[in-house]
Amino acid sequence: MIRDFCHRIVAAVLLVGIAPLLLVLYVLMRGIARQQESFFYRGERLGRNKQRFYVYKIRTLSLSATYSSHTEMFRPGTDPVLKYGKFLRETRLDELPQLLNVLKGDMMLVGPRPIRPALYEQSYKNIKGYDRRFAVKPGITGYSQLLTAPRTPKPIRSVIDNHFAERPLKLWTDVCLLMMTVRAFTRALWRFLIRKLIDDYGMLRSRLSLKCLRLQRRFSPKHVTYRLLDGNRSPLYGDTWRPMKDIDYEALSVESEVNLDEIDCITILLQVPVRKGIRRAESYALIYRKTSREVGGKRKFKYVLFYTPKGIFSRYIIDQYVLGDKLG
Repeated sequence: MIRDFCHRIVAAVLLVGIAPLLLVLYVLMRGIARQQESFFYRGERLGRNKQRFYVYKIRTLSLSATYSSHTEMFRPGTDPVLKYGKFLRETRLDELPQLLNVLKGDMMLVGPRPIRPALYEQSYKNIKGYDRRFAVKPGITGYSQLLTAPRTPKPIRSVIDNHFAERPLKLWTDVCLLMMTVRAFTRALWRFLIRKLIDDYGMLRSRLSLKCLRLQRRFSPKHVTYRLLDGNRSPLYGDTWRPMKDIDYEALSVESEVNLDEIDCITILLQVPVRKGIRRAESYALIYRKTSREVGGKRKFKYVLFYTPKGIFSRYIIDQYVLGDKLG
């Protein structure tokens, strides 16, 4: 097949090109960081027609790392990431050895993400239409990896992967996706380096009002507005939408003239303008922290709220559009 042959040729060329980079990373992790574990990681995955193969990566987790059967590999704040592991994972450099899998014919450069057999059996097997992804070889990059946030629910990602698997496979489409991947990789690398510099000099610490809750990086979403609803789903401020100030995967910060302690059920409605209209997400909330002050003779309250998205679609909207945490 011409497409398969072209992917192998490109993989071979890229492997030759990245050999010096792999050597530098090897020296950093085994020499400077004195990593005891092997440099490469080999894990079992399901390929086309559910054929099992071993995928290659640069090891970023210690051998003691235990994987859960859920969509998250480990809980935030408890993952045993090796030194330089975070850098490799965020910039996707740990994925480079998968070019060996492309060269062997187990994978393609473009395709659905390869899945671990245990995760498939325990969590993904019952997702409607999930098995359609196995009609094609898995890939290093693909639609769902590029166009969705890391925490996007699997049913939504499955729809995207199935769409890819059922379309005629064209080299031009592969080229476009690979160009998007290079762009995403470059952005991820620069983001990591800039954020590292900012963190090192403490330029963000004064802005982190929820510092004690910070298990992941904070966000200051632009153009995102919110509305608080009571137990009867009536807006607490009429029809007023307020700008969102601070939010992460677990908590958000809001200001209010209303004492939320008196509200039986707090619901948060988020909305963000996109190219083709407005996206909205609904979440339930619990008060974690409350402060108050007098402003112009009126009492104003500031809250830190733990929030839980109402469903997988709301979680997807928050990840993709509010937090802006997609690879691309």
